[in-house]
Amino acid sequence: MAEAISPPSEELNAVSRRRFLGWLIGGISGFIGAAVGIPYVGALLSSAAGPKAAMTTIRLGKLTDFPEGQPTLAQFTITRTDGWVQTQEGRAVWVIRSGAQEMTVYNGRCTHLGCAYNWRSKGDNSDHFVCPCHDGVFAKDGHVVSGPPPRQLDTLPVKVENDNLLITYQDFRPGVPEKTPA
Repeated sequence: MAEAISPPSEELNAVSRRRFLGWLIGGISGFIGAAVGIPYVGALLSSAAGPKAAMTTIRLGKLTDFPEGQPTLAQFTITRTDGWVQTQEGRAVWVIRSGAQEMTVYNGRCTHLGCAYNWRSKGDNSDHFVCPCHDGVFAKDGHVVSGPPPRQLDTLPVKVENDNLLITYQDFRPGVPEKTPA
């Protein structure tokens, strides 16, 4: 005996309440997962890429502000932006003018622990830079004379425009033998 096949009923083609709620919950879960996951993955990838070294061009002053042969401290303020927060940070460099437009500029942070160092002049050939943190001593040319600093003083790029001294300021990691941007 042949059984008659009935035409599909409208109930089979219609979405059941259970199936609709399953899709709704799946959609909401996917949205929440994306809302949480995308920023998390972005933060993870940006931290894996490492910090970007902040480089800032600074006008230190006229060439006449820096006497030839004498280390001169130049202080300035830089603005750092972290999200919506802007902070003002004081920085310093040492400028040594060795000619009409020949300058050497040292970052004002010791290469050992990042402390500020000073110039000590005794009037003879024993003039040198001294870091008070752990008695690091540097020659006028930036090389380590004594103490724990792992490398010479960090030099910065210099440019002279219209008798103004411009530098490209950057901080470096203290305590490591290589000059590595911070």
